Amino acid sequence: MYEKFKSYMDRYSWVTYFIMAGIACTICWIIYGGSNDTDYQRATDHLERAQEQQRKSLELNQTVEDSVERIAKLNQQASERITRTEVYQQQASERIDESTKRLDEAERLLERNKQLIRDVEQGHQEEQGNGTTTTPPTKYVGAD
Repeated sequence: MYEKFKSYMDRYSWVTYFIMAGIACTICWIIYGGSNDTDYQRATDHLERAQEQQRKSLELNQTVEDSVERIAKLNQQASERITRTEVYQQQASERIDESTKRLDEAERLLERNKQLIRDVEQGHQEEQGNGTTTTPPTKYVGAD
């Protein structure tokens, strides 16, 4: 085995072996050590993408905050409008109650006037029944 190895080594000069070793080292360096630049470039690209995504995230967060502020303002306005509506409804209810009271009072007045007219007509009929002649009233008292 030693003889085979020695004959193999004697076949080429030492310079050739050094060149082959240099080429082998260069290939190994390219395969294993040369990828550092590629790794660095990938890391840089990844970092740039992460920064871009972070920028987009900040923009979206700002948009969300603006939306939340607008919603809070709109909710406040809606609350004020609801409060105003409740006040208007209470005022309308009070006015309705007041109108109902006035209508009831007007109804009582109409009933009283109706009763007065009946009384006056009965009085006229009784006077006519006594033999006295009276002329019927042409207008009701209090009517326009």
